[in-house]
Amino acid sequence: MIDVQSYANSAINIINQDILITIRQSIGYQIPDNNGRRQEPLYADPITGFSNIQAVTNEDLMQIDGLNIQGTYKVLYLKGQLFAVVRPEIKGGDLVEFNNQQWLVNQILERWKTWCKVAICLQLP
Repeated sequence: MIDVQSYANSAINIINQDILITIRQSIGYQIPDNNGRRQEPLYADPITGFSNIQAVTNEDLMQIDGLNIQGTYKVLYLKGQLFAVVRPEIKGGDLVEFNNQQWLVNQILERWKTWCKVAICLQLP
């Protein structure tokens, strides 16, 4: 099988270099006794890897528009898988950290066997 994503990523890296990111995958939530029944998200241990971060295109914005969420968005390409909210599994979106900023995976724009393209929204500067 031809790894088209690797070829495309090599060409893109000439202009837009991959950056090191930290991923914290959502594993559900807990409700501590002392906080009035508010859910606190739980995350797996952080892992690091390289990803390509790009601006959001008009086509991506049309997909995101259905969420009716405002914020600062970017698109992230990752060799691997990230997840937005998965309600049947009671999971929130995965967190991605880079450049001292925290971003939440809001929507899966493309999912393939070995890579994904996701919309991420800025959470903490």
